Amino acid sequence: MLKSFLLFFTLVVITISVESSVTGYIRPLDIQRFEKVLIDGISSGNLVNIHYGVRGLSLIKKPVPDSLINGLCDVIRKTLLDSKIKIEQIYYASSVLAQTPRCKHILKDEKDKVFTDVLTNEASTIPELYYATESLSNLGRAVPGSTKIAQSIQTKLKTEDTLLNLGYTFHIASRLGAAGKFALDRVEEALVQADEVDGKFLQFEGGLSVTSIVLVGINKLHAAQKVPSIITKEQVEKFSNYLVSRRTVQTPKGVSLLIEAIRTFTDNPQVSPASIGLAGSGQVTAAVAVRVCDILGNNLALPADSVIAQSATRLGDDVVVLAKQKLVATSNPIIYNLELPRDRMAAGLYKVVISAGAHTASLTVTALAKGTVSSLEIGVADTDQLSAARLTKLAYPNKLSTALEGDSQQVLLIKFAFVDVSTKKPLKIQQAFLKLTCLTTKREILFVAESEPGTNLYVITLDIGNKAALLGGASSSFSLSLILGDTVLSNPIIWNLGELNVKLTGVSTEVISSPPRGPKPEIHHLFREPERRPPQTVSMFFTGLAIAPILLLFALWIKLGINVSHFRLSLGAIGFYSGLAGIFILYSIFWLNLNMFQTSRWLLLLGAIAFLSGHRLLKSIAEKRKH
Repeated sequence: MLKSFLLFFTLVVITISVESSVTGYIRPLDIQRFEKVLIDGISSGNLVNIHYGVRGLSLIKKPVPDSLINGLCDVIRKTLLDSKIKIEQIYYASSVLAQTPRCKHILKDEKDKVFTDVLTNEASTIPELYYATESLSNLGRAVPGSTKIAQSIQTKLKTEDTLLNLGYTFHIASRLGAAGKFALDRVEEALVQADEVDGKFLQFEGGLSVTSIVLVGINKLHAAQKVPSIITKEQVEKFSNYLVSRRTVQTPKGVSLLIEAIRTFTDNPQVSPASIGLAGSGQVTAAVAVRVCDILGNNLALPADSVIAQSATRLGDDVVVLAKQKLVATSNPIIYNLELPRDRMAAGLYKVVISAGAHTASLTVTALAKGTVSSLEIGVADTDQLSAARLTKLAYPNKLSTALEGDSQQVLLIKFAFVDVSTKKPLKIQQAFLKLTCLTTKREILFVAESEPGTNLYVITLDIGNKAALLGGASSSFSLSLILGDTVLSNPIIWNLGELNVKLTGVSTEVISSPPRGPKPEIHHLFREPERRPPQTVSMFFTGLAIAPILLLFALWIKLGINVSHFRLSLGAIGFYSGLAGIFILYSIFWLNLNMFQTSRWLLLLGAIAFLSGHRLLKSIAEKRKH
């Protein structure tokens, strides 16, 4: 353990693996895209899009462009002047008026009848009651008959208790004062209907629209009744994960509902979730930049010393290398730096637990070492004299001054060590190769370096004679390159060692060639071989059983006699019996030769003839009996 503490590394890459906080946040680029989507919605001239566009801009605290105000107000004026205006249109128009003071249009008193009709009519749906109460609130008016409305909603919920209606009920109840207290009993009923996905997300069936309406309604209801929210911290985090995952919405309605639901959490200090993650590119030298903000990217206003790295544990052996270390605040209020204990972090994976106030997140850290090659030796020796081989020492990144010479009776031998640049301690690497590139054909061959037992050295032993076929089967010159890399190595190395001249005599010249380039041969599908048929006697026996009913029919006809006295020569009779006989013959031919599709085409024709002529024949028989 103490030995590993002596290592330190000059580069750290961090990847986030959040366990107990939100996995992302609404980035500034997302806000910019939201703004464009909302402005496009206002520009469309559609009342619904204008409503969501204006509301969405208000939620992200962006003004409506002056160039759109006149057109927006014209749409509202035309809507309010419509004699057949519906309560839903009034809701959208009143919402825009409430958030756009420059539109001075006023809803005329005669439109109050629309509110009265909706609020007093027992046939009004829960969504219509929602539009009416929200419209009155937008216009600054009180909702009349709160107790009666509350009773009406409770009656309707007995048969219409969908999630969407529950969401609308929470909104309506928040406008009814004390009469809306009944809806508090339905909050838990709504929350238990949330669907959990992968243990990280919570959402309601119906997607973003239903989820937003229900969550915003619950928040409004709790605020209106002045009771604490019953949504748990875990539920808030999972709902927030779902909402953040929907930041790719492309419609004004989707953007507005998304931001409104997120603001429901971020504007409530009791439940406001935090997003703890990596800031920047993820590659640092001395400190890790950690982002701590709410899911809208705003500062959480935490005390300066409340962001703490509780622990950093190496995953390989559970060694704790850091504990209770405070992060340093930067000029950016949502960015904090974690200074790394270089003398204690060996290469590998670490679990770092970051706490920010009441919020906690787990980060998986990969510490990368900067390595170099030391004490490399290279040379060519006879096969039976490897132990006494004379090797040339080479320092990185130099190359051989002269080319090595080797033949089929010799071996190319390379030994090297790989160490950390700072500590000079040996490092184990996963990928160590020698690449030979033929100078004439540019063909590349790779050989793997093996770790020598009992030492910290890597060894490459290339028997030229045994690898003659792989080397091309003829004398050639090759360039030598050492390739080194690893998942915990910050500086992968490709080192040109020099050249090797190979002379091959008295060995197999069969060359292992690369597959020819160009189109591949056509692949023909091979159908399964047909199964073995049963003996002929068995087939004939079952054939006899199949035709036995027909033979029995003819036998009975012969014995009892056939009464053909009532057969009349007519077009219907001839057509029917001919069609019926044709169908039997067709079945026989199908059994012997035709396939199902050919038989179906002929059966359609013969069946039509038999049906039409049979209908005509039965009609004539019925008329004859009647007369």
